[in-house]
Amino acid sequence: MDISELSNNLPKALTRQNITEISTEIQFGLKKLKSGLDFVFESENKREEEILLTGIHLISKLQDISEDDVPRALILINSIDSVFEVEKMMKELAYGTELRTLKVHDKANRIQERNDLFDGCDIVIGNPKRVIELYFQNGINFKKLKHIVLFDAHDIIANNHSTKVIRLFESLEKCQKILFTNKISEKLEDFVEEFLGRAEILKF
Repeated sequence: MDISELSNNLPKALTRQNITEISTEIQFGLKKLKSGLDFVFESENKREEEILLTGIHLISKLQDISEDDVPRALILINSIDSVFEVEKMMKELAYGTELRTLKVHDKANRIQERNDLFDGCDIVIGNPKRVIELYFQNGINFKKLKHIVLFDAHDIIANNHSTKVIRLFESLEKCQKILFTNKISEKLEDFVEEFLGRAEILKF
């Protein structure tokens, strides 16, 4: 698929990164996600493709336009290093648009993060512990959240963040939920059944 077929400002943003073609796997993922339904993508060692799929989908859905000052997309990822990696890609894909990204994580200043969130953003990227702390301390307003993405979903649900992540999902209004995982465990299956209903599990 040639990138010229993508909507909005994405072709220009991808060209700046020397990306001219979209792989078959990403095309498949985009076609599925376009429906607005929830999905679980089972993949291994495909982080770059996962980020690219997520970025293209979110930028397309958010339509290059910033609305209000509250986030419409949330990306949760375990590793703080990966928070930086994902935020960098989101910024690059949002090039030439009004969309604002913001990273939050345990090594940052929480007061500064709250101030940055108050100033407004469209996409929040962070590790579960910090995002959930900020949310339950009224530091993040998710009233207009439309998409939530979990990278490393098995690791997040299997470790000690699972209870807080469950509380977060219980409190969210209806939004599209997208999970990436390298393993479908029983615990993850239970989580998917409870919070994603009839979500389709796809190989990616």
